[in-house]
Amino acid sequence: MNKKTEIRVDWGQGLVGHVAQSGVTLNIPDVYRDERFNQEVDNMTGYRTRSMLCQPIKEAGGSGEVIGVAQVINKANDGVFNSNDEIVFEKYLQFCGIGLKNAQLYERSQLEVKRNQVTLRSYYTSSPTAQFHPPSTLPLQDRRCCCLFVY
Repeated sequence: MNKKTEIRVDWGQGLVGHVAQSGVTLNIPDVYRDERFNQEVDNMTGYRTRSMLCQPIKEAGGSGEVIGVAQVINKANDGVFNSNDEIVFEKYLQFCGIGLKNAQLYERSQLEVKRNQVTLRSYYTSSPTAQFHPPSTLPLQDRRCCCLFVY
């Protein structure tokens, strides 16, 4: 598989979908013996999955909502993942959860900035006495910045 291909999994389907829906870690020593395993991905990629550790990525410090799923496959030397692997992976995924949440918040803040810009532009274009100057067109000493985010 040389080109980049996105593989999407339906909610509740396969091992990843099961973890997304249940929020529970799966540690499968032989995935082909698990009826939830979707062999289609192996068939598409030509790769042979043997063992899999699959864990939810949860929102940190909040509701514990599942915001993603991560998996590691085929432990070295044909081994199986153990409880220590689960602990280390879970700690790593806590940081992934923080990063994902920060990315979501940043995206939301950028949408709010755009919404505020549209609101300001509509105010300035509808008011006969108001003058709108984008900050980049003002002299440096007159530039001011104020952001208000309300959720």
